[in-house]
Amino acid sequence: MKFRKNKSEKNIISKGVNKSEEAVNAWDVINENFTNISLACKTLEKSIQNLSANTNLMKENLKSQANTSKRIINDTVAKLRETKNNTKKAKITTTSLKRTIYVVSDNSKKAPGFPLELLN
Repeated sequence: MKFRKNKSEKNIISKGVNKSEEAVNAWDVINENFTNISLACKTLEKSIQNLSANTNLMKENLKSQANTSKRIINDTVAKLRETKNNTKKAKITTTSLKRTIYVVSDNSKKAPGFPLELLN
């Protein structure tokens, strides 16, 4: 005995097929979205790695610049210290010369005058 499907049964079956096709299409969209998200995550991960590498380079550059600055400052301090010591030595020398000039000047006042006569 054959069963004849009436029109409403055919519509229900065809709607079911359409629904299952829609479900398959929805899963395709979901899978595509997950693929896109996965690619975006990989791209983001690469960007973070690059940023980290750049940050490390910048950190190394800053360390190098800090060391260079420290060396320059230490050299400058040493030169200033040397200049200060030279200034002290110059003051001592100047004071010593002033005393010598004073003593010579004082002694010249005390020294008897010598007649400067030319012999003929």
